[in-house]
Amino acid sequence: MKNSGTPDDFQVVDRRKVTEEGGIRDGAATRDEAIDPSLGTEENPTSHNLPAVDFHFILNNLAMPALAFLGDVPDPSTGQTQLNLPVAKLFIDSLAVLREKTRGNLTAEEEHLLSGLLADLQLRFVEKSDSGTKCS
Repeated sequence: MKNSGTPDDFQVVDRRKVTEEGGIRDGAATRDEAIDPSLGTEENPTSHNLPAVDFHFILNNLAMPALAFLGDVPDPSTGQTQLNLPVAKLFIDSLAVLREKTRGNLTAEEEHLLSGLLADLQLRFVEKSDSGTKCS
């Protein structure tokens, strides 16, 4: 095919966000900044919008759904509680696996927190199971 235009008719623009060296290209927005442009600004730095990811954070991310599916915490969007014992058991069992896989690698405080949380959730599960309520 013959090019009838001048060389200025065609321009290549590199829109990749990452440079060949692996760094972020100047002017490229991160995924979070693309969703909310106020993120990453001096008034609203990204690090202040997200909680610290630590062992407590991980435990919370497994315990809260367990509590929700045990009917102890209402769904924030509906305000209704939901009892779903099989799903609650899934989250409780996940905490039990976490305890087993981290045995010997936790601080005394972390071990105490995990063991107490797991015992409390297991007790709640047994109480809900024994109450004669059907699983949904």
